[in-house]
Amino acid sequence: MRFLARVYEHTGHQRFRTGFQKGIDYLLDAQYENGGWPQYYPIREGYYEHITFNDGAMIGVMRILRDVSNGHFSFVDSSYKEPATNAIRNGLQLILQTRIVVEGELTAWCTQYNHETLEPAWARAYEPPSISGSESRHCALPDEYRRTGTSGGPRRGGSGKMDEARETEEYPAGTG
Repeated sequence: MRFLARVYEHTGHQRFRTGFQKGIDYLLDAQYENGGWPQYYPIREGYYEHITFNDGAMIGVMRILRDVSNGHFSFVDSSYKEPATNAIRNGLQLILQTRIVVEGELTAWCTQYNHETLEPAWARAYEPPSISGSESRHCALPDEYRRTGTSGGPRRGGSGKMDEARETEEYPAGTG
Protein backbone atom coordinates (compact mmCIF):
# COMPACT_ATOMS: atom_id res chain seq x y z
CA MET A 1 0.00 0.00 0.00
CA ARG A 2 2.84 2.37 0.77
CA PHE A 3 4.23 1.65 -2.69
CA LEU A 4 0.88 2.54 -4.29
CA ALA A 5 0.85 5.76 -2.29
CA ARG A 6 4.33 6.70 -3.51
CA VAL A 7 3.48 5.88 -7.11
CA TYR A 8 0.30 7.98 -6.92
CA GLU A 9 2.16 10.90 -5.32
CA HIS A 10 4.81 10.70 -8.04
CA THR A 11 2.56 10.18 -11.07
CA GLY A 12 -0.83 11.55 -10.04
CA HIS A 13 -2.49 8.65 -11.86
CA GLN A 14 -5.92 8.13 -10.34
CA ARG A 15 -5.79 4.33 -10.55
CA PHE A 16 -3.07 4.23 -7.86
CA ARG A 17 -5.11 6.44 -5.53
CA THR A 18 -8.14 4.23 -6.16
CA GLY A 19 -6.08 1.10 -5.48
CA PHE A 20 -4.77 2.54 -2.22
CA GLN A 21 -8.26 3.47 -1.03
CA LYS A 22 -9.54 -0.01 -1.95
CA GLY A 23 -6.71 -1.32 0.22
CA ILE A 24 -7.96 0.77 3.15
CA ASP A 25 -11.47 -0.59 2.61
CA TYR A 26 -10.04 -4.13 2.59
CA LEU A 27 -8.18 -3.58 5.87
CA LEU A 28 -11.21 -2.06 7.57
CA ASP A 29 -13.50 -4.84 6.30
CA ALA A 30 -11.08 -7.57 7.40
CA GLN A 31 -10.98 -6.47 11.05
CA TYR A 32 -12.79 -8.76 13.47
CA GLU A 33 -15.35 -7.16 15.80
CA ASN A 34 -12.97 -7.88 18.70
CA GLY A 35 -10.29 -5.65 17.13
CA GLY A 36 -7.96 -8.27 15.63
CA TRP A 37 -7.11 -9.06 12.03
CA PRO A 38 -6.88 -12.54 10.50
CA GLN A 39 -3.79 -13.75 8.72
CA TYR A 40 -5.79 -13.96 5.47
CA TYR A 41 -8.95 -12.28 4.29
CA PRO A 42 -11.47 -13.28 3.08
CA ILE A 43 -11.39 -15.83 5.85
CA ARG A 44 -10.01 -19.27 5.05
CA GLU A 45 -10.52 -22.09 7.50
CA GLY A 46 -7.52 -23.14 9.56
CA TYR A 47 -4.73 -21.09 11.07
CA TYR A 48 -5.43 -18.42 8.44
CA GLU A 49 -8.36 -17.20 10.51
CA HIS A 50 -6.24 -16.65 13.64
CA ILE A 51 -5.47 -13.17 14.83
CA THR A 52 -1.87 -12.88 13.72
CA PHE A 53 0.92 -10.84 15.28
CA ASN A 54 3.42 -13.12 13.52
CA ASP A 55 5.74 -11.37 11.06
CA GLY A 56 4.28 -8.01 12.03
CA ALA A 57 1.01 -8.75 10.23
CA MET A 58 -1.45 -7.02 12.55
CA ILE A 59 0.96 -4.28 13.61
CA GLY A 60 1.72 -3.53 9.95
CA VAL A 61 -2.00 -3.09 9.27
CA MET A 62 -2.31 -0.81 12.27
CA ARG A 63 0.64 1.32 11.14
CA ILE A 64 -0.91 1.89 7.72
CA LEU A 65 -4.21 2.82 9.36
CA ARG A 66 -2.38 5.09 11.82
CA ASP A 67 -0.89 6.98 8.89
CA VAL A 68 -4.33 7.24 7.27
CA SER A 69 -5.74 8.51 10.58
CA ASN A 70 -2.93 11.07 10.93
CA GLY A 71 -3.48 12.42 7.43
CA HIS A 72 -0.04 11.21 6.32
CA PHE A 73 -1.51 10.32 2.94
CA SER A 74 -2.87 13.71 1.91
CA PHE A 75 -4.69 12.28 -1.11
CA VAL A 76 -6.88 9.93 0.98
CA ASP A 77 -10.46 11.05 1.46
CA SER A 78 -10.94 12.51 4.96
CA SER A 79 -13.92 10.19 5.53
CA TYR A 80 -11.38 7.43 6.26
CA LYS A 81 -9.85 9.22 9.26
CA GLU A 82 -12.46 8.27 11.86
CA PRO A 83 -12.85 4.61 10.80
CA ALA A 84 -9.05 4.24 10.75
CA THR A 85 -8.75 5.78 14.23
CA ASN A 86 -11.49 3.48 15.57
CA ALA A 87 -9.85 0.43 13.99
CA ILE A 88 -6.54 1.31 15.66
CA ARG A 89 -8.22 1.86 19.03
CA ASN A 90 -10.01 -1.51 18.75
CA GLY A 91 -6.77 -3.19 17.72
CA LEU A 92 -4.94 -1.72 20.70
CA GLN A 93 -7.66 -2.95 23.07
CA LEU A 94 -7.32 -6.43 21.55
CA ILE A 95 -3.55 -6.31 22.03
CA LEU A 96 -4.05 -5.51 25.70
CA GLN A 97 -6.57 -8.37 26.08
CA THR A 98 -4.20 -10.93 24.61
CA ARG A 99 -1.17 -10.41 26.85
CA ILE A 100 -0.17 -13.72 28.35
CA VAL A 101 -0.32 -14.07 32.13
CA VAL A 102 2.39 -16.14 33.82
CA GLU A 103 2.31 -16.67 37.57
CA GLY A 104 -0.26 -13.90 37.90
CA GLU A 105 1.79 -11.33 35.99
CA LEU A 106 1.25 -9.89 32.55
CA THR A 107 4.14 -10.91 30.35
CA ALA A 108 4.14 -10.65 26.57
CA TRP A 109 2.36 -11.96 23.48
CA CYS A 110 2.03 -15.07 21.35
CA THR A 111 2.31 -15.06 17.56
CA GLN A 112 -1.28 -16.19 16.84
CA TYR A 113 -4.55 -16.23 18.76
CA ASN A 114 -7.83 -18.01 18.22
CA HIS A 115 -10.10 -15.28 16.88
CA GLU A 116 -13.04 -16.36 19.04
CA THR A 117 -11.48 -17.39 22.37
CA LEU A 118 -8.39 -15.10 22.21
CA GLU A 119 -6.32 -18.03 23.46
CA PRO A 120 -2.82 -18.59 22.03
CA ALA A 121 -3.13 -20.90 19.04
CA TRP A 122 -1.10 -23.20 16.82
CA ALA A 123 -0.34 -22.02 13.32
CA ARG A 124 1.77 -24.24 11.08
CA ALA A 125 3.16 -27.49 12.48
CA TYR A 126 6.39 -25.78 13.57
CA GLU A 127 4.62 -22.76 15.16
CA PRO A 128 3.27 -23.80 18.57
CA PRO A 129 1.59 -21.31 20.88
CA SER A 130 4.39 -19.63 22.81
CA ILE A 131 5.54 -16.25 24.04
CA SER A 132 7.32 -14.46 21.22
CA GLY A 133 9.87 -11.77 21.96
CA SER A 134 9.83 -10.37 18.45
CA GLU A 135 6.08 -9.99 18.20
CA SER A 136 5.90 -8.70 21.77
CA ARG A 137 8.37 -5.97 20.96
CA HIS A 138 5.99 -4.72 18.26
CA CYS A 139 2.89 -5.00 20.46
CA ALA A 140 4.31 -2.60 23.05
CA LEU A 141 3.52 0.63 21.18
CA PRO A 142 3.23 3.23 23.97
CA ASP A 143 2.89 6.19 21.60
CA GLU A 144 -0.10 4.56 19.91
CA TYR A 145 -1.85 4.00 23.23
CA ARG A 146 -1.33 7.64 24.19
CA ARG A 147 -2.29 9.00 20.77
CA THR A 148 -5.59 7.14 20.59
CA GLY A 149 -6.47 7.60 24.26
CA THR A 150 -6.41 3.84 24.83
CA SER A 151 -5.86 3.25 28.52
CA GLY A 152 -3.62 0.59 30.00
CA GLY A 153 -0.96 0.47 27.32
CA PRO A 154 2.15 -1.55 28.15
CA ARG A 155 5.48 0.12 28.67
CA ARG A 156 8.21 -0.31 26.08
CA GLY A 157 9.62 -3.82 26.22
CA GLY A 158 6.35 -5.49 27.15
CA SER A 159 6.80 -6.24 30.84
CA GLY A 160 9.18 -6.76 33.69
CA LYS A 161 9.15 -10.51 32.95
CA MET A 162 10.53 -9.83 29.47
CA ASP A 163 13.26 -7.63 30.94
CA GLU A 164 14.11 -10.35 33.48
CA ALA A 165 14.34 -12.95 30.74
CA ARG A 166 16.94 -10.84 28.93
CA GLU A 167 19.11 -10.55 32.02
CA THR A 168 21.31 -13.65 31.99
CA GLU A 169 25.03 -14.18 32.41
CA GLU A 170 25.41 -14.05 28.66
CA TYR A 171 23.26 -10.91 28.37
CA PRO A 172 23.50 -8.94 31.63
CA ALA A 173 21.10 -6.08 32.36
CA GLY A 174 21.67 -3.07 30.17
CA THR A 175 23.33 -4.91 27.27
CA GLY A 176 20.13 -5.29 25.20
